Amino acid sequence: MRLLISPCIKSGTRNMNIRRLKIAFIATSYIPQRDGVSIYLENLLAELLRQGRGPGLGIDGIDVFIGQHSLPTLSSLLQRHFDHLGCGEAMGRVRFCPVSHAHIGWEPWHVPHMVRKKGPYDLIVLANMRPFLMIGRPSLSVLHDLTYKVAGRHISVLRRFYSELLVSWTLARDDFIGVVSDTTRSALLQHYPRAARKRLVLVPNGVPFKLAWIERPGTAVVEQKLTGDRLSFVVVGRINYLKGFDRVIKACEAIDAYLARSNVSITLHVVGKETSETKGLFSDKVLKKINIRRHGYINDEALNALYRDSAFCFFLSRNEGFGLPLIEALWFRCVPILSDLPIFREVMGDDFPLFDMEGAYGEAIADFIAKLRDDEAFRQGLLEKAERVLEARRDGYAIAASKVMKLCTLPA
Repeated sequence: MRLLISPCIKSGTRNMNIRRLKIAFIATSYIPQRDGVSIYLENLLAELLRQGRGPGLGIDGIDVFIGQHSLPTLSSLLQRHFDHLGCGEAMGRVRFCPVSHAHIGWEPWHVPHMVRKKGPYDLIVLANMRPFLMIGRPSLSVLHDLTYKVAGRHISVLRRFYSELLVSWTLARDDFIGVVSDTTRSALLQHYPRAARKRLVLVPNGVPFKLAWIERPGTAVVEQKLTGDRLSFVVVGRINYLKGFDRVIKACEAIDAYLARSNVSITLHVVGKETSETKGLFSDKVLKKINIRRHGYINDEALNALYRDSAFCFFLSRNEGFGLPLIEALWFRCVPILSDLPIFREVMGDDFPLFDMEGAYGEAIADFIAKLRDDEAFRQGLLEKAERVLEARRDGYAIAASKVMKLCTLPA
């Protein structure tokens, strides 16, 4: 199996002409449950450490500022990753700086104090925007999405206010602004024209290293799960309107009616945190052929098993910054059913089917599933498109890390 991340560069005679960098990596957003931002953090950090002994630029050390309750999770994952690649010595370039629970409420002041005390640094990397005061310079903050602007009606007033302050403060404070996609870049420039005066850097998502440890399902498995009489669907994310769960239910109602007289049985696996909207979304839903199973939060192993066994995965969100579960679904050859969002068009390309969430989209999705099951040529063509997408995104984190290292040499 081809590794998703290239092997570590073996250490040799130290070139005294190589500039040795010192980076502060702010990971206080990292949580043990490992949401999308957390996975971005761990993969960007892993690539910075891997590339730290590369030609041209090198890293003497990365100070990682992280909550003490999250440190064991991140540390063990990184160690396992580098052991898997056969270069455990890469961990020698990371120094963890735990942020005490006692300082969580004072994080905007306490973390900058820690950074100044341990600095100076060639670059301070905030892989997720944080409300820090006087964090130091030069600094890079990464913006993942502008959902509060694009789909603000589905977000609380308090969250919109907080996000507005955070982005405005970041634009005023940081030397460089990272964006995870061209879609996010366009949204930022649209809503904040003054961002054009900043250096905007594309630091993309990619295929996370946790998938490199896992074998992909073979052709026979994929054919069976797509065409068999027992279909499994999966939807991953918070159970609310923002993630389009109401659209998922509407699509399932159309699929249920389409299959009413067939022998096909369907299970819809719902993986995600319940919200204040969850109860209303599930009320009065009667599906004859589709059994809904709610899983809540599950670990990586259980989620991977669902992706492996599921024929289709719903992504009918009202906005996304990138949508990392989409890459996970593609890895396990689980066909994505996608709303027509700019980010999904950017990731999947112009020739992959997307669904306009107006009118009879439920019936359109049901027709798509039926055609994919019945038409072998269409099915194989779609799977080949998905493989090309996965390959194009394979080295996203390596590209992001390379750009971050180059920023260390630029003037603030």
